[in-house]
Amino acid sequence: MKLNAIFLSTIVLAGCQPQPKNEQHRHTVCQSLIEGYLKMTNQQDYKMEQRTDDETSTISHYQYKRNSSNEVVMVNSVYSKLYFSCRQQQKSYFLAQHSSEGQTTPVLEVHFPSNAYVNFRERF
Repeated sequence: MKLNAIFLSTIVLAGCQPQPKNEQHRHTVCQSLIEGYLKMTNQQDYKMEQRTDDETSTISHYQYKRNSSNEVVMVNSVYSKLYFSCRQQQKSYFLAQHSSEGQTTPVLEVHFPSNAYVNFRERF
């Protein structure tokens, strides 16, 4: 029984490969940008539900779902899910929101100056 548990744990842990540091950093920045945007637009009752990455580029897609709490929350959006994409290009990040009809709306661009970007990366 213990041998089976150890074997199963080994298989599970082998599948959990850590992300490269650059990729982790990109996801941290993208999630922060999205959650900051949601807070700024008074939509903080959304939480990330799913993230998918394009294999061939530095674009990540994020799906946020409205919390199903019983609290009454004043919200501008009537959607139960929100869709975002975040793209990193050198020292810049581009955030866009996607509608269920397929429309893309640019939301935010962040450009880090050379020295500030290096200092920022070293802190995280």
